[in-house]
Amino acid sequence: MKKTMIRLSLVVGLAAAVAVSADQAQAPQPETKAAPQTPRPIGLLDILAWRSISGFTVSPDGKWIGCRIAPQEGDGEVLFRETGGGREHKFPAGAGRMGQVAVSEDGKFGAFLAPPDFQEAKKLRKERKRLYNKAVVVDLATGDKAEYEKIRGFSFSGENPGWIALHKAAPEGQDREREKWSGSDLLLRELGTGKETMLGNVAEFAFDKKGRWLAMVIDAYGMSGNGVAVRDMNAGVILPLDNDKAIYRSLRWSPKGEALACLKGKEDKAYEDKFHALLGFTGFAAGPPSAKGKPAGIQKVLYDPKEDKSFPAGMTISPNRPPQWTESFDALLFGIHEPKKKAEGAPAGPAAGPAEGTGTGVSAGPGSEADEDMPDLVLWHHLDKRLQSQQQVEAGRDQSFSYLAGYRVAEKKFLRLADDDLRQVEAAPKGLFAVGRDNRDYELDANLDGRRHQDVYVVDLKTGSRKLALKKNRWMFMPSTDGTHFLYFEDGAFFTHDMAAGLSHNITRDTPADFINEDDDHNVKNPPDFPIGWSADGKTVFLRDGWDIWAVPVHGGPGRNLTVNGRKDQIRYRTLSSLDPEDEGIDLSKPQYVALYGEWTKKGGVGRIDKGKPGVTVLLWEDAGFGFPLKARKAEAYFYTRDTFQDYPNWHVTDAAFKNATKLTDANPQQKDVLWSSGSILVDYKMDPRSGKDVKLQGALFLPANYEKGKKYPTVVYYYERTSQGLNRYTSPSANGFNKSAYTSNGYAVLMPDIAYKVNDPGMSAAWCVLPALEAAAATGVVDHSKVGLHGHSWGGYQTAFLITQADFAAAVAGAPLTNMISMYSSIYFNTGGGNMAIFESSQGRFAGGYWDNLEAYQRNSPVYHAEKVRTPLIILHNDKDGAVDWNQGIEYYNTLRRLKKPVIMLQYVGENHGLAKAANQKDYTVRMKEWFDHWLMGRPPAEWMADGIPHLKMKDHLQERMKAWKPEEKKDPEKTGPPKK
Repeated sequence: MKKTMIRLSLVVGLAAAVAVSADQAQAPQPETKAAPQTPRPIGLLDILAWRSISGFTVSPDGKWIGCRIAPQEGDGEVLFRETGGGREHKFPAGAGRMGQVAVSEDGKFGAFLAPPDFQEAKKLRKERKRLYNKAVVVDLATGDKAEYEKIRGFSFSGENPGWIALHKAAPEGQDREREKWSGSDLLLRELGTGKETMLGNVAEFAFDKKGRWLAMVIDAYGMSGNGVAVRDMNAGVILPLDNDKAIYRSLRWSPKGEALACLKGKEDKAYEDKFHALLGFTGFAAGPPSAKGKPAGIQKVLYDPKEDKSFPAGMTISPNRPPQWTESFDALLFGIHEPKKKAEGAPAGPAAGPAEGTGTGVSAGPGSEADEDMPDLVLWHHLDKRLQSQQQVEAGRDQSFSYLAGYRVAEKKFLRLADDDLRQVEAAPKGLFAVGRDNRDYELDANLDGRRHQDVYVVDLKTGSRKLALKKNRWMFMPSTDGTHFLYFEDGAFFTHDMAAGLSHNITRDTPADFINEDDDHNVKNPPDFPIGWSADGKTVFLRDGWDIWAVPVHGGPGRNLTVNGRKDQIRYRTLSSLDPEDEGIDLSKPQYVALYGEWTKKGGVGRIDKGKPGVTVLLWEDAGFGFPLKARKAEAYFYTRDTFQDYPNWHVTDAAFKNATKLTDANPQQKDVLWSSGSILVDYKMDPRSGKDVKLQGALFLPANYEKGKKYPTVVYYYERTSQGLNRYTSPSANGFNKSAYTSNGYAVLMPDIAYKVNDPGMSAAWCVLPALEAAAATGVVDHSKVGLHGHSWGGYQTAFLITQADFAAAVAGAPLTNMISMYSSIYFNTGGGNMAIFESSQGRFAGGYWDNLEAYQRNSPVYHAEKVRTPLIILHNDKDGAVDWNQGIEYYNTLRRLKKPVIMLQYVGENHGLAKAANQKDYTVRMKEWFDHWLMGRPPAEWMADGIPHLKMKDHLQERMKAWKPEEKKDPEKTGPPKK
């Protein structure tokens, strides 16, 4: 019981007490199940059993799919199904919704990882024991399976269908001494025969793309036999590539498998970190092994910085950036860093550095024996470019940072590409240039006002020389696929920069479209519609204007509207892909697929752009949502998900014309046993003209189950900026507070309105949008205006806290709300460590400056300043470890309302962050919110905790009693209990 106990602090405002007699007070009762033929309202146990699909995979021939289907709580299964036949195989897959699922290249075998089942995992965690996965390999023709215990990962052999490699977990004793050696057994199973081969002491492994070679890092006890080797999967021969008394790591193939790279580290007694050398191997595409046993034409490149006087003193190759070959194999790219020296008197063995996020790393903590005389100080300085709190959060990133460097193979030359003057450098495709970003002059201001700028440099990867390309640029995007240009946005136009010539070109000057994001209502000047990408040859940039997709020449000229009718018909075209994941860039000679969304209809769809044919051929277009399609790599088989307000996004398979689709999965057949929303209505309204803005908006109104026309229903309004796009989308029941599907199943209508914003009025904007939306929804005859509840979380929680100061409602629940915009402005977003001022001035806060510039606007939009107007019964959820909205925001509002004797309750889940992570807390919050709305909107008697609160010393008993309702009735085993007594 101790492991599942909720740590909850429940605080009740003085005026929130509701007079009820003891026999009226309701404790939650176990849910009763109706007859199977009668659909029932969704309850907590139904929610916990609701399943989702993850890990969807397709065989290259398109004949088999695999996926994991698992509930929110409990055990899941893995499904392998034939797409064109009737065969399917289901296997128990343990607890959890995530996990690897794969199908072999020839579609004959499937494999997956399975964690322990739900109860076993719970038991092991309670006993503080390690949880191991097992791997299951399935013959898809027969359904026969082979199981392997304690597996940490597996991989099929690339495009070679013959093998699967299963990497065993290290024994627990070895795991405790991982600094000594990290290798464990790697089991190779020949799929056709079932023959197995065990390779010992493997720390890393990777097949090349074609599956001809298996590369391995060997790491044995005492470094005995350490090295890097490859196994010829055709001949079954292992070929050593390098051996040494060293630690090898960071194994990496080139994308097509022609070359391999890794690092080789050796101890230095004066340093905690190892000193690494660079290893590269080429020639794997040359053919079979020579007479000497090595692949014909193989070449080894070894670069040891200790032997190079040009290498920066006091530095070594970093283990935190895997090395990689350039595309032409003329250079290797890697990272360098300063190794950490051992402290005076430190033992010669490995020593751990300071833990990530522990601050300066100077002190071992208050009261530690080693540093008992050292002050525990954090020094905050006004010139710090990052707050100390941000430096603490990012300490792990800073410690693992490395500067990009290169080694030119033919010239045997080291090149330092990044340094303290230019820390951020990224190589462009093709290995000709890199792009560097320097934000030193702007970082402090960026962390204050949120306007992030950078100077942009072009770095020559052959010489290491750099040249300033842009000064104080804000919007820079990806380099071209041919590595010769990069894209950026400035003053409302897109530009390309020719990295060889050093020239910039305004490429949208002659294109009849506006690429400023007109829908962005943050306090940002002329933000861009983000680009889509580059053509495969680097000669064309693909942009979107919010509606249509444009092809624009790399140096400018008239752009071509590929989709034609987006702005005209108010269809938003998104994404552009051939569905081939190996395509490097967009090739218009191939069919390109686009996602469609109807701005005012909420329809969804998929279309195709064909060579030489103007516009988009619409393949799917319905009152539904569609996942972007996948294509089998070697077949004309296409896969997509389709969902509506009542249909889970199950997977379908279809042909190239997207006709005659077949449904492949059925995640929740039990949905037929519960009540579901009777439908949805799209309501139109406008932002209140008092805002000074003329904005057309929409809201999605979901009808309660068994809706009767002409009858008015209790309604919960849920919002978070724009939410009407969910009109035709499925919401799986989930236990984490409010859920649209669960509430409509229980007789509520649910309204999800859009909110547009005016700068300096984020709270008033919510009132100017939500209240008109509610009036429009009431005009449909569905909403009972006297029984309206509000709920939102985080920014939606702020909107809830503010709305109840502007109008009266039956009840409200505000999750993690901002309540005082002045104190919140100067608080810290502890999850990142940054100050909130950047969020307020350039992001969600939507203020033009600090509160000293516009004090009245900050006060006008702060719920706490209008608390005396509140007459709506309110629950505040605010957790003491909230790293997004400081929990003092909840405390401020609660104490202010309590002082005014307003009806308020605060729920504090001890130790939780911005949302609820612990399953027990999720369940508890879900049930309490439902009880709250059921009382105020449905007229049901209040639960005890609502009426009188719970004294601290009685909280444990209260929680234990309520938890009984969360558990399904245990089925008794007749063999153990015996026959019933007469």
